[in-house]
Amino acid sequence: MTARGVAGLDPEQKKYEILIIDRMEHFEDVSENWRSVVDSEHFSAMAVKFSDMIHSFKSENVSFMQAMLTRIDENSNKVEVTKFDGSSEQVSYDALILSTGGTYP
Repeated sequence: MTARGVAGLDPEQKKYEILIIDRMEHFEDVSENWRSVVDSEHFSAMAVKFSDMIHSFKSENVSFMQAMLTRIDENSNKVEVTKFDGSSEQVSYDALILSTGGTYP
């Protein structure tokens, strides 16, 4: 299944832009992490780099930023993100979808 099928969105329609912000460079199915303990190559099979996922959309309307979301200003429709070089940036949005995940070392 493609990311398009999961999201139900067609990035070829130029009505919107999608920006994925995550502190990790990849998405992983954490329910499968236990297998990586016994099979060191399993991690690469269950983890998908966001850059590869974005490429599957074949659209310039979908992008990825590796950063941590540090603040939401719902009055001005902006989020603040902190990048790994320590710099901060404000990003405007029309609609915000928060998907909380786990934090681990």
